[in-house]
Amino acid sequence: MAKDADPDWEVAAVKPDDPNSQEQGFWVRDRKLEIKGKTAQQLLLYGYGLHESQVLNAPDWTRTERWHVEGVADVPGAPNRDQMGTLVRKLLAERFGLVVHHEQREMRVYALTVAKGGVKMT
Repeated sequence: MAKDADPDWEVAAVKPDDPNSQEQGFWVRDRKLEIKGKTAQQLLLYGYGLHESQVLNAPDWTRTERWHVEGVADVPGAPNRDQMGTLVRKLLAERFGLVVHHEQREMRVYALTVAKGGVKMT
């Protein structure tokens, strides 16, 4: 897939996944994509490049129900990571009715810094 391509889904099927299945992952074969055993929240984190702590007020089912997605991109070739994120975002909006709200908040973080005496790790 061309680096500057903005792919969309030519066709996509979204079904609840078998709750007994242990298979999870993303598979890409040319422009055919398969996402198996992922929750809507996992898709959201992947599509938007977020950390779990950055998702607020999502319904409980987004963390528990697993989905199986099979589809074909409308642009030839295999998508790169950013293009996969675009496809996942479009799928969430179209099939799950996702509406996002971006805002800035102060959040706790851990920062590793070098102590006064310099680095002591070897």
